[in-house]
Amino acid sequence: MKVIFWLVVPCLLISIGMLSITQGLNYFSLYAKTFKQEAPNFSLTSEDLFPNPEISIEEEYYEIDGKTDQELYKNIFLVSPINENGETYAGYTSWSVSWNYWWKETPKDCTISNVKTFVKVKYTLPSWSHAHWNSHGLERKWKTYSTALRRHEEGHSEFGIKAATKIQHTIKEMGPRNSCSELEHAANLIGEEILEEYMGHNRQYDIETDHGKTQGATWN
Repeated sequence: MKVIFWLVVPCLLISIGMLSITQGLNYFSLYAKTFKQEAPNFSLTSEDLFPNPEISIEEEYYEIDGKTDQELYKNIFLVSPINENGETYAGYTSWSVSWNYWWKETPKDCTISNVKTFVKVKYTLPSWSHAHWNSHGLERKWKTYSTALRRHEEGHSEFGIKAATKIQHTIKEMGPRNSCSELEHAANLIGEEILEEYMGHNRQYDIETDHGKTQGATWN
């Protein structure tokens, strides 16, 4: 069974002065894949049975240049490869969650025997490669902004990690069902509902942080 969810959430990444406000993009691909079978025929320790989610992180940067505030601001949106609905954005985070589980079937019932979840995160962010060629003041300003921007994006990825953790533990702790088909349906429903829950948390995170602005992801 394969379930695919898509969520696009605008995220304020940069502003100059009071009049120039540009929105950035946080793009989430929530991909839930289930793999079901009877428990494999090998020995598992207690640590092997329910490990933490497996997390992989990829980083992609696009190079910008500029010697002044205005040049940096302009070049971010000239160079950025991130475009959605005709708008160009400074950065985005994508993450995916998938889960596998195994069951043990008896003549009486069917029970989860092992669960594993996976999280893939990808950040796409600007990089000012010639920062050291410019004034220390502008370099410090860039470092402050880019650090805050990354911190905000990492906050978004945490929702994928938390979702995977909750899916893993909730499926693990679900009780037996009368049949494995009933167990399968219940386990998948758990995963889908938790993904929906964390999509909501993600939207609330942007509201509470003003899309990263309160965390310093603004160019004043």
